[in-house]
Amino acid sequence: MRDWGDVIWGGTGSTSIIGSVSVDADSSYKVSGIDAASDPIYIGFQNSTGGWYIQQVNIATMEILYIKGTTGFAAAWTGRTILSYDTAENTF
Repeated sequence: MRDWGDVIWGGTGSTSIIGSVSVDADSSYKVSGIDAASDPIYIGFQNSTGGWYIQQVNIATMEILYIKGTTGFAAAWTGRTILSYDTAENTF
């Protein structure tokens, strides 16, 4: 696995680390969108062939869920709040 490091979000007067992002070493996923306006937080990743995944981070429960696809990132990102997410084990 390639470690992308800790995901850090600033809060009012404080900063907290809420998790780490990692993907397969052979992949070329790059962050394509971040929505940290409320809980949950969404982080979108896309690779050069159009493959994507979105990470949903629930701050209150510290649960991290995912959804992935091979095309259509823009549409998925637009509808990110109504998509059905699952665990990493079930998604990847």
